Amino acid sequence: MSRDLDHQLRETLAERQAELHPSPVPPEGLVRRARRRVARNVVLGVVTAAVIVAGSIGGIRMLVDRAPDRVPGGDGDQAALPTEGPTPGETSLLLASGEQDGESWALRVTSSPRFGYGLSFGYEALGVGGGGISPMRQGRIFQGYGGSPSPDYPDHDPTRPPLPIGISGQVAVEAERVELRLEDGPVVEAGLYRVPDELIGPAKVFLLFVPGDTLLIAGDLIAYDRSGAELGREYFDLSPVSLYPKVLEESPPEAVAVMKELQLAGAVVGRYFNTHGSFSGLDPSSASAISSDVVFNASPVAIPGEVSIRVSGPQSLVLASATPDGAIYSACMDGGGISVYGRNDTNDPQGCTNGWLHPSADPPPAGGGDGIATGSDPNGNLWSLTLLDVSGPGAETPFELELLMGPIGASLPLQRLGDADLGSVGAVPPTATPVDAPTVADLPTSVWGIASDRVSKVELRLDDGTIFDGELYSIPPGSIDAEQAFLILVPVEGPMAGTVVAFDSSGEVLQRKRVESSG
Repeated sequence: MSRDLDHQLRETLAERQAELHPSPVPPEGLVRRARRRVARNVVLGVVTAAVIVAGSIGGIRMLVDRAPDRVPGGDGDQAALPTEGPTPGETSLLLASGEQDGESWALRVTSSPRFGYGLSFGYEALGVGGGGISPMRQGRIFQGYGGSPSPDYPDHDPTRPPLPIGISGQVAVEAERVELRLEDGPVVEAGLYRVPDELIGPAKVFLLFVPGDTLLIAGDLIAYDRSGAELGREYFDLSPVSLYPKVLEESPPEAVAVMKELQLAGAVVGRYFNTHGSFSGLDPSSASAISSDVVFNASPVAIPGEVSIRVSGPQSLVLASATPDGAIYSACMDGGGISVYGRNDTNDPQGCTNGWLHPSADPPPAGGGDGIATGSDPNGNLWSLTLLDVSGPGAETPFELELLMGPIGASLPLQRLGDADLGSVGAVPPTATPVDAPTVADLPTSVWGIASDRVSKVELRLDDGTIFDGELYSIPPGSIDAEQAFLILVPVEGPMAGTVVAFDSSGEVLQRKRVESSG
């Protein structure tokens, strides 16, 4: 089972927020700009001969490392658990196991020297995910809980019925029953399992299964004691456009109505993304096919009673609507599933003003990425080029040039251009579609890289003599020493080999660079 960055980030934010406030979700002003890599990154060398598919969990692991109260007594003080695994270097204690729709699942407490104690859940054939567990904080009923906002599929095949979505976390030891009352769905009962006291003190964990076809995973999570009395409840919301208690409490009814429309619209576009691997092909018609409870449009101006979908890239869009008196509410999704909220009528997925309670707030910082260009291939598959600042400990290079092509995500480390006219060059074939994304039959092979300002034309000359022209795009100044990026879309199947050729304005060849892709 693929646990994407969105899922892991939500768990970490919920755990950290729980230390500060009874609400399980972050406050309205917290920027949640993080890139969701559902299509696992493809990291390429300067001259690419093979495609390397890699998970993108480094950033979230740093967040997890800094989460409080992970290990009683400090790192290395936790007890070794009886069973090795499920991942290298871990030991684990099986709390429960079973089967859902023919897929075996397991819930475990895990222990590792690096991350301390954790709670792991997953379908065994699809992989596992989870977060940390820690001593129950005083006055808490629920703590450190979460799950995936989108379902998994048997054999990673999205044409098959989705598997139930597992949601797990900690609950007070006094709880004898836990349920989730979905806003638009059934009441789901959880299983409860006692954690050995010697690990984190008195605590229980719960696990519930939401039907996989549930569109909006939001509602009240409630705990009851032995007598059936309610111990406490918290609003639980895994939707891409989550509603926070403070925002609902401080907003007028007409604004709350718009927020709920955006919440459901966010679930719709999130389900589309999960099914298709990108926003390619998303429009009001395809969104309405998922849910007719929202009236969608493609207007650049917010319309009361409707939700505008403004797609600007394979993983980026804006949702916007308005109250009857014209107050704007928007949600920017940049990275597939992480939302930033605004009160401005923007078309820029990084332009929302980060706050439904603050009409005059400024947009948040861009977060280490500069958009270079977006577009689509002749078959309608969306693509984008983004310059990513990845500087820091362990970084191969300070910057990477990210290409998103439909469901494929690829990242090219950028070496200094110096006196050359062609710098880092990479190629990624359509077969790089990740295992948990649908296969797209008409994706091109993509060749991309950087060039100097002396280059006025680039082309790809395949070994069989076929020539394909590329496009040049300006790179925002002040970052790397190259002024342009280029992209060449090649409609070929299977392995590809050729030479990228750069020309100056007079048609003279400036430089050639060999490039290959496996496929």
